[in-house]
Amino acid sequence: MSTDPETRRAIAHRAINRAKSRGTPIDEDPIFMALLDAWISGDIDMRTMRERYRDSFSLKEEQHRGRQLGQDEISLDDNV
Repeated sequence: MSTDPETRRAIAHRAINRAKSRGTPIDEDPIFMALLDAWISGDIDMRTMRERYRDSFSLKEEQHRGRQLGQDEISLDDNV
């Protein structure tokens, strides 16, 4: 979609409000918001935004799993 930044900003604002009204505030994620700003300015397209966000989400999950494993190992070592 070839649109100007103001149109993209309006689209983003509507999407954020729609998510909030559904109980899923997407504007609280700093990674998402940085990618959204890049999309609004035209630096990246929506496909790139989606791919980068999906990749960051996957990385967060991997890190979370790693912390959980590390916590389990610590608790076992501490005889808890």
